[in-house]
Amino acid sequence: LWIDPEGKLMPFEKARGLKRAQEMLIRRTEQLVPPGSKIRLIMVDADAREHTKALLEILKKRYQVESFVFSEMGKVITTHVGPGTAGYGLEVLT
Repeated sequence: LWIDPEGKLMPFEKARGLKRAQEMLIRRTEQLVPPGSKIRLIMVDADAREHTKALLEILKKRYQVESFVFSEMGKVITTHVGPGTAGYGLEVLT
């Protein structure tokens, strides 16, 4: 799921398995934000902190991560995606 510029929660692609899901998230991010950009992150998960930390390490290799925080996903989003989900939100810094 992702939140579009109008604030709507939208599905954008399905992936089976942890590695494919991580690759899909990174690929989608690189389509929207050029690698090497300075970014600020919020890493979110639904009882999957180890997966969130792994995503953070991948992002640190591709972007200039200025800061990050960890947070649990809210109940509404967790209802849609289920436990074991990891993801992130980012802000591009100028």
